[in-house]
Amino acid sequence: MNQFFRCLIIVNFYVNNPENAQPAKPQNLNLSIVDSHPYLTWDANLESDTSSYKIYKANTSGGEPTSYNYVTTVSSSQTSWTDPVITYGDPSYKIFYKISAVDNTNKESVLSDYVWTNYLSSPNPSQPKNLNLSIINYHPHLTWSPNPEPDIAGYNIYRTENSNPTELIAYIPKISRHTYYTDNLVHTNLPYDTISYKIKAKNNSDLLSVYSDEVSVMATLQKPNPERELNISQTNYSLEQNYPNTFNPSTEISYSLKEDGLVVIKVFDVLGKEVSILKTNSKKLVIII
Repeated sequence: MNQFFRCLIIVNFYVNNPENAQPAKPQNLNLSIVDSHPYLTWDANLESDTSSYKIYKANTSGGEPTSYNYVTTVSSSQTSWTDPVITYGDPSYKIFYKISAVDNTNKESVLSDYVWTNYLSSPNPSQPKNLNLSIINYHPHLTWSPNPEPDIAGYNIYRTENSNPTELIAYIPKISRHTYYTDNLVHTNLPYDTISYKIKAKNNSDLLSVYSDEVSVMATLQKPNPERELNISQTNYSLEQNYPNTFNPSTEISYSLKEDGLVVIKVFDVLGKEVSILKTNSKKLVIII
């Protein structure tokens, strides 16, 4: 009789100690798309010692995946999470999500039921960010941050002179890895007009983003003279500093001369040895660098 009574005490002790059990499985995980991002919501666990939730994710072209990758942890006060990654691609591919609950002793629940969404078809690119303007050799030089989308094809550059219509002046393909542009037709040493710039991103489907923020400078736009295609301010030969420096994958060298002729641009090392001929053209006189 005494042995039976002691057994009951042990069983009751275990049942009344929830610390010995893992947290309950999270319930009612839901998924929606908000601003092109997967957005998860779920019910809060009832246990008072729940400290956090872990987010898991998997990509697949078939049914439910057999394994998930840990993504991040959020606090127990949070019952929603936005995936910062926008996954574009074949809409037949899927993204799966599950979550787990973790208590104060770092015990983790089983994973929740899964939710999923298809990859997103490519929409218009997002707005280009961080457009900046600096001056290099009296010319406006634009830089900006690369767009995060993997299907970006390039960037359109737009210029506005005073209140005149905005015009497309250049296209910078992504393949060049450039997120900069120098407008050599605008001269800041003649600050007579307001010259403004903005850009749009373009994807592989030829869809365009909205304009970036605008940047401006006081300068003068050199306009072509149909009777005399001479640079009105060009009276001497000049070779400008390359940009960016030669430790980058590529660099640009600007030059100008006052009359037509042959151009040969050569590169020499510090010992005076010729290492490359960059350009040969029947346009202007010989320049050696």
